[in-house]
Amino acid sequence: MARDRIPLTYFCDAMHQANRVTRDYRLLAHTHERLELIKKGLPIAGKTVIDIGCHVGYIPLHMLLWGADNATGVDIDKDILKCAEKVIRKLGTYRGMIGFTPGNIFSCTTPYDYVLCLGVLHKLAEDDYRAALRHLASITKERLFLEMMVVTGDKPTLRTRNEKGKWPTSTIPNEAWLEDECRNAGLVVHNRQANPVYSNRAIWELRPVKK
Repeated sequence: MARDRIPLTYFCDAMHQANRVTRDYRLLAHTHERLELIKKGLPIAGKTVIDIGCHVGYIPLHMLLWGADNATGVDIDKDILKCAEKVIRKLGTYRGMIGFTPGNIFSCTTPYDYVLCLGVLHKLAEDDYRAALRHLASITKERLFLEMMVVTGDKPTLRTRNEKGKWPTSTIPNEAWLEDECRNAGLVVHNRQANPVYSNRAIWELRPVKK
């Protein structure tokens, strides 16, 4: 196995066995590009990391590979987490602690040094979006990484609670709305980067306000 990367075939094989080929291969192919953006200049050794919406566990497993002491993956899809467990078994002995658990943003209560929540928030209604930012801030010790759909222009698309389930209606904030809500949640924007594949998404690095 390469020192800095787990072979993509490990994840692809696990998903193929679970009949998850059509929908999930594209997500997996894009994950490493996002991860490379996030880890640039990021000290990982000795850190604790949680990835909410972890899919097949690509990010937590790589964080562990790169020296994290503890990496946790959370996803609402129990079947895809079984694929992650298959990858762990294929890797065999692995340093540090790794775990995968079914759940969502609000079921995560343990604080971590680094919290990642990529491509999840736009699926929430406006009030839940705000609550999620506050909750994510409460479990972030050092850095929070969010990948979000961001609309250009002055008017955000805010999905109300009674519109839940009417996909593809989403909560898509503009930068001004998002900055205000992050500030209200006790978060400061440290860095923002364009998504390398999807032009309407951005990756923000935020840090909790020191009290």
